[in-house]
Amino acid sequence: MNGLFFLIIGPTGVGKNTLINKVLEKSDNLKFLPSYTSRPMRQGESEGNPYYFLEKQDFENKIKEHQLIEWKYVHGNNYYGMGKDKLEQFLEQSKNVITDVEVLGAVDIIDQFPNHCVSIFIDAGSTDELVNRIKIRGSWTEEEIKKRLERTDFEMQYKYHFDYYIYNKDIEASSQDLCNIIQFEISRNQYRIQQPPSSILHYIVKPLIFNSSHQIMLTKQKCPFPTSDWKILGGHVLKNESPKDALLRILHLICPPVSQESKDLIYTLTPIAEQKHFLETHYHYEMVFKLSMDFPPIQSENFDFTWVSTAEVKKYLDEEDVQILDGSI
Repeated sequence: MNGLFFLIIGPTGVGKNTLINKVLEKSDNLKFLPSYTSRPMRQGESEGNPYYFLEKQDFENKIKEHQLIEWKYVHGNNYYGMGKDKLEQFLEQSKNVITDVEVLGAVDIIDQFPNHCVSIFIDAGSTDELVNRIKIRGSWTEEEIKKRLERTDFEMQYKYHFDYYIYNKDIEASSQDLCNIIQFEISRNQYRIQQPPSSILHYIVKPLIFNSSHQIMLTKQKCPFPTSDWKILGGHVLKNESPKDALLRILHLICPPVSQESKDLIYTLTPIAEQKHFLETHYHYEMVFKLSMDFPPIQSENFDFTWVSTAEVKKYLDEEDVQILDGSI
């Protein structure tokens, strides 16, 4: 595979699709790759522009049949996800493709295609500007706008952790910046000027969280239909981020009111387990931290949570995580 996959990342309303359309008008060596969604088609949209539109049941079938590179249940009501077959086909044919994706999906894609992804985060600046753009896009209720702004606060934690950052204050200047990035990366790829894979895929942290009842927290990706993939919480260490910074960010992701005292605690922690795996193109370096924390009731857009007794937890986990627990319980 020799094509490149350009990931345009950023919150609702920052202008991702406008920028993509501007770039596609100027580029003859770039294709748009639509992702899938279960949300209804809006005015001005069509099949494949900017999504392939599916019924929820059809989307869930794709999940069950492992036809998606990544998928998320976003804003509490709709699925979004990236298909596998078409992307692999384009990359095998050395075609360069572009799409927009939310931050957690981008991390998943980069982890699976480390040598082919170029990630660009788009920022629109102030919250007031985002609110104005969101209101222009659709007739959403105040509650729906509030949900999107809460999601924006979470996504903005990632803005300096991808390959490039564009402040989209002026659409013409920003689209030219994006064109320059794309042409530079395509030229570098064409002449085999390789850079090391992004550090976003090298390091994984896993917080092994116990409560005062000595139960262990397990998590799984939120999904309306039943799944059984409970696992230890984990996440990538991003560019320009230490493992302990990543640990704090992951805890804020599941429970935003994590206190300053918890932050201080995290910075005194040392990993209880470290494992290295050599994969096809990179080292996968995993650090496990042990924490004792009682969280308030957790409501997360992205994850479900449960507390499981130490006597039962191993039946949910793979062999590697069971080995970690054996040395920690």
